[in-house]
Amino acid sequence: MSRLSRRQVHRHCLRQIFGARSVAVCMGRFDSHDALAAQKPDALFADLSNMELVLSTFDEL
Repeated sequence: MSRLSRRQVHRHCLRQIFGARSVAVCMGRFDSHDALAAQKPDALFADLSNMELVLSTFDEL
């Protein structure tokens, strides 16, 4: 069994809880904001630390 990265866990949780098909979290290490946005995710976050922003974004989906 492979160990999941924090980003993979966040994406999995957001998909399960909110039903988003595609969630991108730009942490600046692997993918640029523009590269992720080009994939047209349901939601794109710079980080997940602002839960009010996360919840309001998913309310708008």
